[in-house]
Amino acid sequence: MYSCLTNLLHIPPGGWKYTQAQSGLEIFGGDYYDLREKVRKHRQINRYQTGPELDQEIQEQICSKLSASARASFCRDCDTSVQTRALSLPDIKHFLVTAKSWVLKPSFVAQSEANRRAEICASCPKNLPISGCRACQNLIKWTIGLIGQRSTPFDEKLGGCEVCGCGNQAQVHLPLSILAKGNTPEMVYPDWCWKLKPAQEPVFHQSPSGNQPMAPAG
Repeated sequence: MYSCLTNLLHIPPGGWKYTQAQSGLEIFGGDYYDLREKVRKHRQINRYQTGPELDQEIQEQICSKLSASARASFCRDCDTSVQTRALSLPDIKHFLVTAKSWVLKPSFVAQSEANRRAEICASCPKNLPISGCRACQNLIKWTIGLIGQRSTPFDEKLGGCEVCGCGNQAQVHLPLSILAKGNTPEMVYPDWCWKLKPAQEPVFHQSPSGNQPMAPAG
C-alpha cells in the first residue's frame, strides 16, 4: 500500500511539484499530467529509471509533504498492484443493449461536453485498463470505432469504467439517454461521476455522411 492522490484534478497545498532525488531538481507543473510529463522527460534525459512506478513515486512524495489534515483530504491508500477491469457476460449484455439503442438513432454530445466528461474520467480511480477475452476486447475496439474521428485531449489516459465496463474513450461522446439503456441497479457510480451530474449540452444526430453533425436534437 502507498499514499496516492484522491483526485488528480484537485490541486494539493503547495501545488504540483516533485523533487528528483538524484539531481535535486524541483520540478513544477501546471497540473498533475504536466508535472508527470516533465518528471518523465527529466528522468529520460538523465537516464534515470522511469516506468510504471512513476505515478506512485510522484503521488507518494506529494502526499508525504502534506499535513495530516491535508493528507486526509487529498490522499488515500492505494494498492501497488495494477488493477484491471475484466469484462463479464453482464457487461456484454449491457454493451449490446446500449449499442442497439445508439445504432437506431446515432447521436453525440457536443465536443465541450465530451471533453468535460473525459477530464473527469481521466482522474477517476474507477478508470481502469480493460481486460478479458479476445471477443470482449474486440467489442471495446468496435465501440471506439462507433465514434469515428472524435477524440478528446484526455484519450490516452482513458481506460474502461469499473462500474459499467464501458470504454470511456467512446462513452464520453454518447448521450446519457443512450447510455442509461443498459444501466442496472447494481451499477453504483461515484458521487463525482458525470453521469450523476450532467451538464445541459445539446445532442447532435449523426449526419448521413457520418462526417458532419446535423442540427441539435430538439
